[in-house]
Amino acid sequence: MIPLLNTLQNINVPTYQFPPALTIEYKQLLKGGNGIFDLDVQDSVLAAISNLKKLPENWDGYGSLAPDPEAIQTAKSLVSLLPHLFQSGFKPEISADEDGRITMEWYRGPKTLALFIGAQETIVVQSWGPQNRIEDSLLDSPSELSKLRDWLYTR
Repeated sequence: MIPLLNTLQNINVPTYQFPPALTIEYKQLLKGGNGIFDLDVQDSVLAAISNLKKLPENWDGYGSLAPDPEAIQTAKSLVSLLPHLFQSGFKPEISADEDGRITMEWYRGPKTLALFIGAQETIVVQSWGPQNRIEDSLLDSPSELSKLRDWLYTR
């Protein structure tokens, strides 16, 4: 498995060529063509991630590590590569965990989607249902986020 950060660093975002249909859809979203893309929301998510740089060691009083700068960069890269996933209807709660990873959490009814973004890997945790079923996995590519969003918003 290739670490997610290495994968993201190898993509030159300005010159990366998406399929024509996706490029057209992306440009429409940037122009606000269908009203769902919100640059202010994306900017607020990026700002929240950047603000985590300010947390020192032991920021919670329980010995937690300061957020890893590489984890912060990976989280920002995810948002920049897939901005349509970070809009008003899909804005995560942003925080850090005790291991220096960046956390993004979304809640919808009985479902929870959480990403624990580290320097070398991103862990995905999904929970749902009355019995609070939990499934975890590694995020192999940023494109998997679209499937996770669909999971969160389906019954």
